[in-house]
Amino acid sequence: MVNQNSIKTSRINSHLSLSQIKTLCIDFTSLSSVPKSISISSSRLNDEQPIPLERLGIILDYSERGILPLLYARLFPRLDPERCSYQVAGRPFKSGHWVKLSGQQQSTSMLLAWTRIRSLDISGTIPYTYDGARDHLAGLPPPSTDQRRVFRLHLASLLSSAFPDSSAFPDSEFLVDSVGENSDVYELDRMQDGSVVLVVKSEEEKGEVEAAVRTSQEIARWRHVFAVELET
Repeated sequence: MVNQNSIKTSRINSHLSLSQIKTLCIDFTSLSSVPKSISISSSRLNDEQPIPLERLGIILDYSERGILPLLYARLFPRLDPERCSYQVAGRPFKSGHWVKLSGQQQSTSMLLAWTRIRSLDISGTIPYTYDGARDHLAGLPPPSTDQRRVFRLHLASLLSSAFPDSSAFPDSEFLVDSVGENSDVYELDRMQDGSVVLVVKSEEEKGEVEAAVRTSQEIARWRHVFAVELET
């Protein structure tokens, strides 16, 4: 990783092939400034092959928005989308649970353009971008008709991000309605049954969220798209 002041390199055991690594978590929250570039050496992996991770975790401080386009442009295209799901997590962003990339990014062509991604876990903050006529989750094209793509939204972290200074969060109906109000971002019209999974921490919360899904008018058209499950 390179920042304005110095070159910072994180090394994994040099004798370990990248093809042997199954899970990789990259934590940017301790950096004092946004790196200007990201490079993963694939000297032990044929450059024609994508990095065969099964899970990638990215932990960010969302006050440093510039890192998101950098990740999409430099790191994510190297992954195998049929094998790798990824998690976008981070410290709460003070202005809410959405990070809008327009204005920071002149063109969406640099953003991630996987067409076969299967699973996306979202914690803390939801990055999205504006592309011409609509908003959408950053870099993700609409799901194809033969593909079931799953969004797992971790409600506790998203609520705490939306209200970082409050000790009493609104109930989960707020976030359920928020998803419905931003149906274009999630491509709800093209999602299959049970493909938006609301992840909760307790049986009590699970009951509350299931009730919110049943009664929310904002998601009435897409009720079948939602599922609720306990965090494992």
